[in-house]
Amino acid sequence: MELTHKQVAKILRRKPRRTVYQMNYARLKQLGVITDQTPEEATFTTDSSSVMDLTVERIEMPAYLPEYIVNESCFALSLAHYSKQNGDLLTDPEMVLLIDPKNERVEALTFESTLSGTYQVVYQSNKQYVPIYQKEHNKFLAGWLTNIKNQGHALAA
Repeated sequence: MELTHKQVAKILRRKPRRTVYQMNYARLKQLGVITDQTPEEATFTTDSSSVMDLTVERIEMPAYLPEYIVNESCFALSLAHYSKQNGDLLTDPEMVLLIDPKNERVEALTFESTLSGTYQVVYQSNKQYVPIYQKEHNKFLAGWLTNIKNQGHALAA
């Protein structure tokens, strides 16, 4: 099947589809979590009048990450909703994210919910990789970030 010049031009004008990693990066930028000047020691809370606050903390880069996913611009963030139960602080959930400003991508590394007793790590310390966690965690992150935005979270002063 031959394509006409018009069909070829239309194909060439298409924007490449963004990956979930790129879309999650864009969502974090929209929320103001990632900026062009994210400080070395960033910790802040977003405020929403109707739901739990979101705590964002820049943390030490996990040592077990494979070299092929990390570059000099990468850093790690923890995003968490916290609640109290019997005086204990619980995560519901907490995710550790790899932020890659150079390639404008975010990858979920861990998922934890103390309420359900769940702790899952994509890149294991024994050099094992769990692809289903990678897919599930990044898909969950996309939905969670969309909900956070829709709930009206704003950076607290």
